[in-house]
Amino acid sequence: MPFDKLRANGMGGFIGRSISVLLMACTLPASAQSLAPAGGAGSATMAAAIAPRLAQAIRGGRYVTPDSDEFARAERLFDRLAAGSPPDALRAEMRELALVIERDGPLVIVREREDALRGRGFYVFRHGARPDVLHVPHGFKDEMTRDIGLALFAEGDFAAAAWNTVPRRYERNGAQVDADFAHLPGSWFNAFVRATARAWPQGRSLQIHGFDADKRRSEAGAEAALILADGTAVPDDALRRQRDCLASRLGRGVALYPDDVRELGGTTNVQGRTLRGLGYGGFVHIELSRSLRLALRDDAGARANFLTCLQP
Repeated sequence: MPFDKLRANGMGGFIGRSISVLLMACTLPASAQSLAPAGGAGSATMAAAIAPRLAQAIRGGRYVTPDSDEFARAERLFDRLAAGSPPDALRAEMRELALVIERDGPLVIVREREDALRGRGFYVFRHGARPDVLHVPHGFKDEMTRDIGLALFAEGDFAAAAWNTVPRRYERNGAQVDADFAHLPGSWFNAFVRATARAWPQGRSLQIHGFDADKRRSEAGAEAALILADGTAVPDDALRRQRDCLASRLGRGVALYPDDVRELGGTTNVQGRTLRGLGYGGFVHIELSRSLRLALRDDAGARANFLTCLQP
């Protein structure tokens, strides 16, 4: 289905400012149809398979912290999915964990059952793609990152992707709820990260965030359009090459932590720490300014340049 029809059918951009307006769809431009991702399906077709399910997954729900047994079961499930287990082989897990796992063309999509929305996240696997993974842990707070993540997954070549499905922080019954996947080691999101690192140890895991230039502590941070990091004080040469590539192709200021900027380095990020603990060296923490997020959301050419540098 073309992107203009996605919009016409009410399935266009679901940038969530509040739960009451979340059942919308992906604002991907029609020009994005020209980019064909791995798996043989056009990017519009792939986005059309994901967008309505993701929109439904973020419609309400509340975060429930999994216990250690549930976390272990989630990790085993993701191990099997990364290894290529078909949904029919996972019927017991679907029933016991209150999940919907379904195949749509080259995709296997994992979401919570509508009567069991506990903020566990939304996950997509695409077998036959390169061993890279995409993370969107703050799709509510970091505006547009949910849409950008969907567009990048559809137009790029990722083996798997993950999105959060409830706000990172919200109030319930007068108490603050912490559902910040980037800082919760015992979440389903982190179980996914552990499993995908084992499945594709030579890949890269790109984690998308958004920042407010007005809240930066430094001139370098305020002036950057993109801050690239791996969560350590010694980024590798590959990340330096990606910084230079992004600056050239996007025509914007791109800073590398800590070489060019001393903030937003992802140093407390749980996924980065988890991956390094597993011996995985491909974590890439990506902070996007609002103006660059707008460009990446609306401009297929900007996304193509972004992917050219980060998926060389």
